[in-house]
Amino acid sequence: MIDQKKIQIVLGAWLSIGLFTLLTGLFWLPDRSLYPKTFYALFALPALIGALTARKEILDSMRHPAAVFFLALIIWVLISLSWSEGDQSSLSLAKRPVYVLLAVIGIIYLFRVHAVISLQKIILISAAVVSFFIILTSHEFIETFKPGSRYIGPGSLMHPLLTSHVLGFLFTASLVSLLLSDVRQRTIFWISLICCPLLLWGLFMTGSRTPLVGIAAVLCWLCVIRPSTRTVGMVAVMALLALIAYLAQPDIFTSRGVSWRPEIWSAAVQKIMDHPLIGHGFAGNIDFTVEAMHRSWRDPHNISLAVALELGMIGLAIWIAMHAAALYACFKQRAIPQAVLASCLLVFGLAAGLTEGGNFLSRPNESWFIIWLPLAFCMAAVSPRIGHAASRDKQYP
Repeated sequence: MIDQKKIQIVLGAWLSIGLFTLLTGLFWLPDRSLYPKTFYALFALPALIGALTARKEILDSMRHPAAVFFLALIIWVLISLSWSEGDQSSLSLAKRPVYVLLAVIGIIYLFRVHAVISLQKIILISAAVVSFFIILTSHEFIETFKPGSRYIGPGSLMHPLLTSHVLGFLFTASLVSLLLSDVRQRTIFWISLICCPLLLWGLFMTGSRTPLVGIAAVLCWLCVIRPSTRTVGMVAVMALLALIAYLAQPDIFTSRGVSWRPEIWSAAVQKIMDHPLIGHGFAGNIDFTVEAMHRSWRDPHNISLAVALELGMIGLAIWIAMHAAALYACFKQRAIPQAVLASCLLVFGLAAGLTEGGNFLSRPNESWFIIWLPLAFCMAAVSPRIGHAASRDKQYP
């Protein structure tokens, strides 16, 4: 007879390694195509096994309103393939929501069933590793810097803005961990304290303003969900740093203006009105023309608009309900550090998605750091923990 406890230990370790790879892999994998492949082998596969061996626990967690709306969104995405006029095969597109579902299941398994170490520690270890890569690569970036240059990073990273999604996620986790840590968690405190300035420096080098909006939103949210002297002090510190950055180099905030966002959004809304209720179908023909730029776009540079383009108002309503349910559940459980951290990650993603994001349901890539990973952590954080995972929670969030 198979020992259930041994299965939990193996899957917990397997998923922990997979999550670490998911959070850091883009910084050290030499080929970008390896990133989704490592996710399939190190996270999706053990998540599938975990779903089969811990059906009751996973099903109980998936009865939460946010999870129900998430499943409804997946179903609507699959239904929308019937009227999508895109070039990709329906079978290939149908796999994408399955990947996201397995990511959610894997994170829930680590929260609810078994984790070798707590998820927050995995995130902070990942933040420390990424901070190390920033130290290694920032010297070369500074030496070869030219006006207009923006930091991309090592490994298979390909664009400054996409890099900022990863760094912003890890910075938010480190910042919240720092603010929530107490005298019993010195290791967590010092790791967070060291990682925060390094990750912020990395964000500064990318030249992206999107994560700055997300961080500002997180600080405002923290003042609501967990007001404290430390939180207010951090708001003051971040405001001072922003002022210093503006005085030292105002071009950081103003050089690119609004980057045609209003014109792009307006054209996207006009395209949405062609099929307002059900949209153009997942990965359908959503090209729209921005007259002021004399070019065609597929990316509306706003995640909610992207959802409305492909899934219509029905899909957008489910999308909004899913996030609202997740945030509300975290707010209700704001006494639990996991819920506070998860909600801050979600707020960061929502704020960052106001001006970026088009392919909201993709294979594993940087967009997951502002869309699906925060949502998965929220759904997991509000589910009850049992066994070894619960004992870990008592020691540290």
